[in-house]
Amino acid sequence: MKWQRWFIAFSLMLTLVLAPTVWGQTPSPTPTLPDTIPVVFDGQELFRIPPGNILTAQERANLITSRLEQVAQDETVPILIIQEDKKNQTNLRVGAQVVVTISNEDADTLGVSRSELAGKYEKTIAKALADYRSTRSPQKIIRGAIYAALATVGWFIFYELMVLLFGRTVRRLENKSEQDFPRLSLFNFDLFSPTRTKQLVLRILRRTHLVLGLAGLYFYLAFVFKQFVWTERFGVNLLIYVQETLAVTWQGLVNYLPNLINIAVTAIIVYYTLAFLQFIANRMEAGELRIPGFYQDWIKPTFRLMAFFTIALAFMIIIPFLPGFQSPAFQGVSIFIGLVISLGSTETVTNIVAGIILIYSRAFQLGNIVKIRETMGMVEEKSLLITRIRTPRNEVITLPNSMVLNSSITNFSTTSVHSPERPLFLNTTVTLGYDTPWQKIYQALTTAALRTKGILADPAPFVWQTALNDFPVSYNLNAATDQPQLIPFIYSDLHQHIQDCCNEVGIEIMSPGFMAVRDGNHTTIPEGHLPKDYQAPGMRISPLSRLFSNRSEH
Repeated sequence: MKWQRWFIAFSLMLTLVLAPTVWGQTPSPTPTLPDTIPVVFDGQELFRIPPGNILTAQERANLITSRLEQVAQDETVPILIIQEDKKNQTNLRVGAQVVVTISNEDADTLGVSRSELAGKYEKTIAKALADYRSTRSPQKIIRGAIYAALATVGWFIFYELMVLLFGRTVRRLENKSEQDFPRLSLFNFDLFSPTRTKQLVLRILRRTHLVLGLAGLYFYLAFVFKQFVWTERFGVNLLIYVQETLAVTWQGLVNYLPNLINIAVTAIIVYYTLAFLQFIANRMEAGELRIPGFYQDWIKPTFRLMAFFTIALAFMIIIPFLPGFQSPAFQGVSIFIGLVISLGSTETVTNIVAGIILIYSRAFQLGNIVKIRETMGMVEEKSLLITRIRTPRNEVITLPNSMVLNSSITNFSTTSVHSPERPLFLNTTVTLGYDTPWQKIYQALTTAALRTKGILADPAPFVWQTALNDFPVSYNLNAATDQPQLIPFIYSDLHQHIQDCCNEVGIEIMSPGFMAVRDGNHTTIPEGHLPKDYQAPGMRISPLSRLFSNRSEH
């Protein structure tokens, strides 16, 4: 089962990680005296012993521990300590076994009288032996086994109840619609959508289930280990480990409290500063607050920039109060991050600056029809880094803001949207020969414009003669429109109607080329401008003898 796997894994982890420190740890030592060694019996420090005349302090401590273990394990020997006072020493005997010998030098080293030291050792040894035997008695072991069994049953009940409660809660939340969960946002910045909020709540519940299960298992093991003398130190130290961890955490929190107050005050100031900026932005968007020269489309970008710089300033203020700010690791990471940003963000910073300039220069807005270099289409996205344009062919082209700023921008939407009385004029050029009257051409071109869908009748289309070339004349047709999003389609329709109208009135759309052979040819000046008696000149032919005479001379 699943619980068995993580139960075994947790137990093994606990044993491998904590066992070396638990088994090797001794109780809190008494104040250290010079040249003394503690006598440890059954994991407890009884007293400290100085070196003797023959044996070292460590050898004496080991010998006393060995004798105490022999006496404690022999149930036939009653725990009755007898003091045998001699001239220069006092022996403490249990049954026939002398366990400790106290000399005058020992008393002098420890700074007490020999009789007082003997009485202290006698009480300590009697209690240690009694505890040793009582903790290993059958009654104690049976009672510990009963408590362990009850704890095991309690653990399983706790685990099943936790699975039941969390399981029902998770299933109930999973069956709920995503619309039942709130959208988490901060000053119009969406932190979590309803879908993400639902996923976050479910994840927190599952992690809480896991943490509570591991915590219950931890304290269950500590309680069970305390019931048996062989593992009692393990259980005690598990509890001590939690206690010390909580104490260190609490002490660290208390010591960090002044810095935490500074961070909290800074956060509160930033919060209300952003709230005030949001209030001003909302009033300006609603038209309740106006600043001369401040355009409506500047409101959101300005608020976001001010919010960004406010948060950045707050972050700079808070950083010195963060834990570990002065540590070499924190400083090294900060230098590394700064180096990476400085080396890799040159182009990014350029694009951001260009994006800000484009916002406040108001070169174009979302939905405008623009032409940037060779790209023409509708502006779909305008951010600090890039501008996206959707072409009439439904292609989405992404342009870096630095390139956009350094290019000429033609905005076809600004005039028609903000100045309806001054609409956008489209123009196209047709080259026709001098032999066609310009009045006839003007009439054909303007008629073609008025037939075109999307061309306005007011103001009326008009024609400019932009160049008198060697062979043709350049006629530039100008027509107004209020639908810049249809420019490619209007141009296509306009060119079709120009062909139709020219064909209807007999105008041949060609750019003629002439060779100057005037003899016998009619002039290209329109007939309305020629004299009434004008006749095409005849051909002049030179005598053939003149041609042959020239050849004979050569």
